[in-house]
Amino acid sequence: MPTCPREPGGSERDILKDTELCSSLLASISDGIVVLDDDARIMAWNRSMAELTGVPSSEVLGRDVLECFPSGVEEGLGAVLDRVLSGTEERVLVKGWKHYLKRGGVQVLDVLCYRLPDSGGSVRGAVIVVIDHTESVRLQEQVARGEQLAAAGQMLAGLAHGIGTPLNVITGNVEYLLSQMDEGAQGRAELEIILNEAARISRVMGQMLRMVRREEPTFRPTDVNAVVRSVLRVAGFQVASASIQMEGDLDEAVPMMEADAAQLEQMLVNLVLNAIQAMPSGGRLTVRSRLDGDRGRTAVRIEVSDTGCGIGSDDRRRVFDPFFTTKEPGRGTGLGLAVCKRIVEDHGGRISFDSELGKGASFTVRLPLNRSEESG
Repeated sequence: MPTCPREPGGSERDILKDTELCSSLLASISDGIVVLDDDARIMAWNRSMAELTGVPSSEVLGRDVLECFPSGVEEGLGAVLDRVLSGTEERVLVKGWKHYLKRGGVQVLDVLCYRLPDSGGSVRGAVIVVIDHTESVRLQEQVARGEQLAAAGQMLAGLAHGIGTPLNVITGNVEYLLSQMDEGAQGRAELEIILNEAARISRVMGQMLRMVRREEPTFRPTDVNAVVRSVLRVAGFQVASASIQMEGDLDEAVPMMEADAAQLEQMLVNLVLNAIQAMPSGGRLTVRSRLDGDRGRTAVRIEVSDTGCGIGSDDRRRVFDPFFTTKEPGRGTGLGLAVCKRIVEDHGGRISFDSELGKGASFTVRLPLNRSEESG
């Protein structure tokens, strides 16, 4: 631990007091503080830095700082340290560094690095200050998203009316023509395609409206496993022709719970379809239900896992954003996961994911049995 400056001739007691004062100051600072020697080895790592990284000071003291910094930050930190420790620059500030968490999500960090000189003015080491702006960035994005959704809601309300009326006319006429035709009649297959595509337009419009117009769930006693089985039956028709193996692993100990069965079904359909679309060359789809303790609460856990393409680190923070999609044009609206998140939160639950690019993805939904226990 570096000592604070003191007057010449101070006693050992004064040195000890100065050292204790420095330790107390570092521990009390809310930003992450790292003190380095001239070889970029860690001399001090304060409490806030330990909380930010999940690594205590006892595990990093004496080590090269680049081995200990959050992933995604250490890559650029080396160049910054070279400029400071070589004396080229006295102070370097880098804003908006992103640390992608293994559990999903991202930390937004500002990193300030400045030179630590000795009494003669030579470079003795460096001090790094790490400021976590994640929460403020999240709040700014929430406000911006709210404004976007409000504007989208007004536009979509008019659009739904403008499209809905002619779409109903098209659907009605196609259904009438089909009722007048025998099975296998010429043109019947084309009419069925028109009917299916019209239904898809209607579903997309419905998703958009649900995204901008929050529908309050209607809570009734619901058998979660029965909802899962229903979704798996429907999905069975799709996976049969897609070289996908599907497995339902349901815990019969899961009890009835207060929920909106229709919304849970919609949420599960979206997750399952998302998994199927992630495996164009086939793979394995698994849906599990479990009863477990979640942060001291009893919760129902539903997992939807696939062996598909996975989610890249650049896309992690936007997975649940409305209208964000990595699919080809025409393959998705980017609303499915956003709708899932809203439904889960309206049930007082949480949704998270774990994924690696090329190694599939697993989405986990946790719903508290007692709705009074809000999501955390």
